[in-house]
Amino acid sequence: MAVRALDPLTRTDLDLLNCGITAAGATHLAEGVGRSASLATLSLPGNKIRDSGAEGLGRALATSSTLTDLDLSQWVWDHGGQ
Repeated sequence: MAVRALDPLTRTDLDLLNCGITAAGATHLAEGVGRSASLATLSLPGNKIRDSGAEGLGRALATSSTLTDLDLSQWVWDHGGQ
């Protein structure tokens, strides 16, 4: 019997708490979020997405018709370049 992986484009909730996601990872994740037809909740607390990753996620929010809840608490931002 074959085991099927969950299709990330059909998930409704995705919790990536403290997964070490960087700005580059958040940008790639945002591309998938923008294409998802079902993702309603994305939780990313405790990751290092920085300003550029947050910008990518913001663009995904603008294009997503399903995402209603985005948790970016406890994320690391640029602190004015420091």
